[in-house]
Amino acid sequence: MWLKKKALLIVLAVGAAIFVITWAVGQPIWQAAVFAVGFLIVAAIVGGGSGLLIPEGILHWTPPRLRGTPKEPAKDEYFKKLDDEVVILSAKRRATTEDISRLRDCTRVMKEVGELVFTVHESVKSKDRAEELRSLREVGKRLPPLIVEFRNIPEPTDDKAKQTMERQARGMDLYLEACADFAQAIENGDGDLAARAAMQITQALDFMDIIGRPSSSF
Repeated sequence: MWLKKKALLIVLAVGAAIFVITWAVGQPIWQAAVFAVGFLIVAAIVGGGSGLLIPEGILHWTPPRLRGTPKEPAKDEYFKKLDDEVVILSAKRRATTEDISRLRDCTRVMKEVGELVFTVHESVKSKDRAEELRSLREVGKRLPPLIVEFRNIPEPTDDKAKQTMERQARGMDLYLEACADFAQAIENGDGDLAARAAMQITQALDFMDIIGRPSSSF
């Protein structure tokens, strides 16, 4: 028991060090938090010794000082920022009707994608493996048509807006793949696959701007 506690303290200390160093070298606080939590997840899976049976003390533990930081996706805040972007763009004199319509379409799709993401997020927090599998399979069923719909939205002429849409589409593709891998890892007790999928999910959420803040680039 003492050895397990010592190992846990070492892992947490390294995770904290990663957070502090990443933040100190100029990276945003949310990115520092993502790196630190990503390390904790990988360390938990590798050190768990039983595939996906990750020690709850690490998987579901959130450092007190990091609670409420952007590493923890906030559903209401995310949806509000999406709506705010439409309002802000609509108020700009240079914005065309096409620009506003395009952003409305993007926002509508991203809200549906967000619903899937937050459902998965809540199922993981519930610690119910059956619920996790249901939510991951729902992603596999509902996300592909949303990806098609998103890619069919006319491309903006503004380069920055175009890059944002491409980044979000890439995030959707990666999230779909990662959820399929995570579901497979749960079913097979594959810790290595679960670690890779967890990191891919974090990266996908970054691409889709579901962690941090939505990009005001339209």
